[in-house]
Amino acid sequence: PHWFVKRRGMAFGIFISGSGASFLVVALVQYFIAELGWRLSFVLLGVFIGLVAVPLIVMLSRHKPQDMDLFPDGIHPVQKPKTTRDWMKGSVVVDKEWAETNRNLKKAIQTRRFWLMFFTSFCIFGLLKNMVVVHQAALMRDAGLSRDLIILIVASLGIVMAVGNLSG
Repeated sequence: PHWFVKRRGMAFGIFISGSGASFLVVALVQYFIAELGWRLSFVLLGVFIGLVAVPLIVMLSRHKPQDMDLFPDGIHPVQKPKTTRDWMKGSVVVDKEWAETNRNLKKAIQTRRFWLMFFTSFCIFGLLKNMVVVHQAALMRDAGLSRDLIILIVASLGIVMAVGNLSG
């Protein structure tokens, strides 16, 4: 909530598209498994995550734009706003009373909207999507598809997910 106010939905779509783009790694991991075996492949993947990905995340992550002398949405305010709501002036707000209520986690978990969003996200996008994703390669293999075709389908699914997250 600190970096984007006006285009928060688009920012979230870009962020989530990484989960779709990560399916492209499936082809690389499958190649390593075929050439090096699954044990060594997973060790190499773990080493890569530990030595490359985690340090990059630690070095590049910033909690607030102000930590880098920047401003939300890249807009330098003439007068520093007092609250996030001041940044939202001119935005379309469906439920003004809801939007103007300050909430922390303790207050949020007491609302019906929080639990609807939580269970929708967890049950539909978390459980259902991941059940299909986790088992799709085995289902395709059992249906007689070749390893290369399965990799192509899984990578394509990732690309479609990334594009869908960016456009939706």
